[in-house]
Amino acid sequence: MTAGLRKLNTMGIFMLCLLMPVAAHSIELRSAGQTVHLSGSIKAGDQFKFRDFVADKRFRIVDLHSGGGDIETAGEIGRQIRSKKMATLVDAPRSLCGSACTVIFASGTTRHYINATGIRDGVGEKNGRGLGFHEGNNWLSNGKKGQSGAATAAMAGWYHEFGFAPAAALNTKADWKHFYYVSSATAASLGLTSNTRP
Repeated sequence: MTAGLRKLNTMGIFMLCLLMPVAAHSIELRSAGQTVHLSGSIKAGDQFKFRDFVADKRFRIVDLHSGGGDIETAGEIGRQIRSKKMATLVDAPRSLCGSACTVIFASGTTRHYINATGIRDGVGEKNGRGLGFHEGNNWLSNGKKGQSGAATAAMAGWYHEFGFAPAAALNTKADWKHFYYVSSATAASLGLTSNTRP
């Protein structure tokens, strides 16, 4: 093989590697009895992973632990939860349900926010626990991540579809780099939860 062909062949392999999709970490799903445990970052395509996991099984509860991710995917997972008449659960001391995860939480036919007596209303870092709301964000034209009115509106749209409309006001209480955490009392007063006790 001549040096020119070898160089061309090497370039072709390099370009092919650039075009190949890179596997992204997505939600993790596991079951325990009639409960589905959903954790991790919500990525595009995870709605199909969720669909396949729950197909032909009778689950009653989706236990959530996720800092968020893709809003539209979260909404599509939510529609599946609603169509299967499943409840959603956030166990505050051990779980975070923030950003797009709150869309999934909203979809439960009943919504359980338990053990949240230690959670106070207010802005905090993203590594907290409980229900966390914030402005939507997206990749901007400058190549950096930033606040997105369209993403915030998309979350509000899903909340409205799932009968969770008061949550939209919580999205503007924290910028996209933080979460606004809600106490069990606030969640109950806004009608966001069906049960705030274990």
